Amino acid sequence: MPILQNKIAAAFEVHRYIEDEWERNAAETHCLAYVGRGHGTLLKASWDGKRLVSTTQRPAWLDVTPEQRGDGTVPEPSASPLEQRNHIEFHYLTERHSKLVTAPECLAEIAKLLNGIRPSTGKTRADLPPMIGLDLADSYMQGEAVDLQARLTPRLYVTPELAMAFELTRGGNFDRKGLLDAGDDDVWSTRLTGLTPGTYEITVRALPRDTFQLSNSECFFVLEDKRNQNDD
Repeated sequence: MPILQNKIAAAFEVHRYIEDEWERNAAETHCLAYVGRGHGTLLKASWDGKRLVSTTQRPAWLDVTPEQRGDGTVPEPSASPLEQRNHIEFHYLTERHSKLVTAPECLAEIAKLLNGIRPSTGKTRADLPPMIGLDLADSYMQGEAVDLQARLTPRLYVTPELAMAFELTRGGNFDRKGLLDAGDDDVWSTRLTGLTPGTYEITVRALPRDTFQLSNSECFFVLEDKRNQNDD
């Protein structure tokens, strides 16, 4: 795609500059990375000759597990600076991308930094608790179905009695609730239709509540489709 060559070259130069600067100051810097995990995240893009096709299915060359998918926007392998290498600590969060900045863990660490306190020791993957990963888009057009998928990760916590329920609100007001359908590969799903334009928040909980005590939520938009409307 010749039209992209100059943009690709410019982007490469920017990242090479960043890498060089990190290398010069690596011994003086420390990075604490907050990484979202377990959510449906675009991991692959390919050109089919007419358009760019993206998918949450991992490419063959990328060795990741379902727990390593990402925060819904940023793939987990891309969520920390490559240049930091051995000067980085990881904290794994259950929130999706839009809610990472308000996660209590992030706010607590920022408060420590402002008070001159060293960041907490990073967590290892073995310390990760179970969480509900969600698969849905940031926005939908009016009339478009919202297909939601949920997974409990790590999968070793999945039990025969596990079920998933959802509650949907629009603008803070109750819209609907129900159970997700259990499918193959430990995936629960549901399809939401008839949504009017607005801001929605969906919360998914694991059942029985007393056993799992797990939930996760995300916001999305339903946009009015004006493409076929005549101008006044």
